[in-house]
Amino acid sequence: MPKVKIPIKMPIYQNIDEMALSKFNAALIDGYMDEEGNTYRRPGLTLWNNLGTGVKVDGLYWWKLKGYLVAVSGGKIFRVLTSGGAPVEITGDTLLSGTRPVFCEDPARVFMANGGKIIHYNDAGTTIAMVDADAPINVTQIGWHDQYLVCNNVGTNQFHYSDVGNSLSWSALSYVLAESCPDDIGAINIAWREILLLGKDSAEIFWDDGVNPFSRLEGAFTERGCSAFYSLIFFDNTWHWLDHTRRFIRVDGRTPVVVSTPFDKIIQGYSVVSDCLSDLVEVSGRTFLVLSFPTVGKTLVFDYMLKNWYEWAYWNSITAQYERWLGNCVCYARDWNKWLVGSRVDGKIYEMSMSAQTDGGDTIRTLRRTGHVDHETMTRKRSHSVFLQLKRGVGLPSGSPSEVTGTDSNIYTCIRGHT
Repeated sequence: MPKVKIPIKMPIYQNIDEMALSKFNAALIDGYMDEEGNTYRRPGLTLWNNLGTGVKVDGLYWWKLKGYLVAVSGGKIFRVLTSGGAPVEITGDTLLSGTRPVFCEDPARVFMANGGKIIHYNDAGTTIAMVDADAPINVTQIGWHDQYLVCNNVGTNQFHYSDVGNSLSWSALSYVLAESCPDDIGAINIAWREILLLGKDSAEIFWDDGVNPFSRLEGAFTERGCSAFYSLIFFDNTWHWLDHTRRFIRVDGRTPVVVSTPFDKIIQGYSVVSDCLSDLVEVSGRTFLVLSFPTVGKTLVFDYMLKNWYEWAYWNSITAQYERWLGNCVCYARDWNKWLVGSRVDGKIYEMSMSAQTDGGDTIRTLRRTGHVDHETMTRKRSHSVFLQLKRGVGLPSGSPSEVTGTDSNIYTCIRGHT
């Protein structure tokens, strides 16, 4: 009998029922594909540091001016001056606990906000909340642009800005309105010397016109809102976010283009998406956009180069089930050339790398599943043998047990070392 290839090297597509799949694969968990369709285990996590808070890491930020890491966990703020060095708490005024902070920096300070006053730190002493009485006190989004510190004011369509050249000085009248659509500002991102303002139902772009100082950029309004404000991210020279219809889009010129089609059905079926968190990971020449959905316990990954979608997870060996990926936030420590990942479980910080074989010592369990393989005929078929081409990894030490689930649903123990 002739050999027939199993279509296990096709892109993943979950926008239609799995039984209807014949030209696509149904799932790839904890892995990624190369240009030939081959499957690789995703990057693992090695314990790098521990903040000692016992609660999840809400945010990590590489302070470019000073060349060190700033971390937030449980509302407390820490700095790590050297790679692998001990974290030092610098908390004076605190942030909210359990909410992602947004960071930016001016020539002297690092700023952060996640729902209260803007907090700042100048590399000495402890963190301080903004004291100017005219500064907004309910801020989730901040940015630095043309010597202005800019921010939103939660529950309003007001876009506030500091005095020019002085991030600590504010005027009650220094704001503009995003009013093309009656929509509150929920997300801000600055790129191309433009300021993107997102609401639930609209997107507007402002720029520094040198007079007002900020005015709306004509022709740059779109009725493409945002269903998850922390999904907004800038990479590959353009903005991306989860729009008001729960589809992930990129801005091509001024036109929103959907990139999540293979997983739209999955995302739109989630009970909650408003808490979606976006992080960018670039490891070994691969760019991955990681979308975590804390409420539903899922992490989806967009492989930018190949335009493929996967699912990353954490294998719980006790419950024998996949859970949401262990990461809660990601940061590239440029001077140390490390991708650091803050844990969603405790105050631990991990280093991500292709050479790491586990998640902090826990097994990474990669799964790939084809669609319904019928070879274009519904007649009964029998396979006498299967040939696989595999690259041997580090694996378990000789004699270590591993478990597999048989077709009869029983668990069998295998010992490495046999032929």
